[in-house]
Amino acid sequence: SSGINAEYGDGELNCLNGEDECNSECQQDASRNIITPNFRAPAGIIGLTASLINIFSLFQFVRKIKATKLLNSLVNQALVGLISLGDLMIGVYMILVLVATLWRGDSYCSNRLSWLSSRQCSFLGIFSTTGTLLSMLSMTALSLFRMVSLKSMLKMEISSKNVSYLILTVVSIITISLLVAIVPEVHF
Repeated sequence: SSGINAEYGDGELNCLNGEDECNSECQQDASRNIITPNFRAPAGIIGLTASLINIFSLFQFVRKIKATKLLNSLVNQALVGLISLGDLMIGVYMILVLVATLWRGDSYCSNRLSWLSSRQCSFLGIFSTTGTLLSMLSMTALSLFRMVSLKSMLKMEISSKNVSYLILTVVSIITISLLVAIVPEVHF
């Protein structure tokens, strides 16, 4: 080892090249792979299942939104559609992380610093954060809307003004999600 006080497999880089964490004495899979071998199949199954279910959900959203007549239904459909989009992004993210794991193989540990500073890793971070925030902010907006509509028993017909407010809400949710995900990656 090139470090005098190098501790093997302790999760801290004691050597500048990280060899204290990437050697035969360090058997921790978490430091050797992005997704450990035991979790690859479940990650793939969950990612694929989430992706397929949410693609189906988005197709249902597109089909149903055209026939919607009441504002309550339109808002519910739009926000549930955004939740499905966010969840689809998380499913795709899981598949992409699995692909990155398989691509990197056991070289992840020794190349960890280059991976963590790569454009691919940054993209995956932005992608997963955006998906998570789309779902979370949409669920929050949906809960608030349902609380208000239950309180006032809102049964309004769709108007251009209401649609404008809904579009503003959807665009705001998407914009906030993207900004929160991208701004940490921008180096001023």
